[in-house]
Amino acid sequence: MSELPDELWRRILEMGVITDTYPLNFKDLCCIAISCKRLHRLSNETSLWYEKDKAKRIAAHSRAVLRIESRIAEHSRKLEELQMRREEETAKLKAADAELSNLQKVR
Repeated sequence: MSELPDELWRRILEMGVITDTYPLNFKDLCCIAISCKRLHRLSNETSLWYEKDKAKRIAAHSRAVLRIESRIAEHSRKLEELQMRREEETAKLKAADAELSNLQKVR
């Protein structure tokens, strides 16, 4: 372990924090911190915790964007349904108007 420089270990920890597949959570970082003095020092750097918070904020923002996009899609679908119903009602009104006009002519 002493053969690798701190920058490489720092980068390994950062990659573990920001990865999507199996990200390191706070408990994992605490377990790493108690494994040796060097990792304790590296895992307690504020930039690493900032990356963890940043990754959580980005994920939360992505979820919020997806929820909003889902609502937009749902409202768009409802709007299309309403437009179709309006067109159907307009066609019915025109047919009823034509029938009324014919009845008045017959009268």
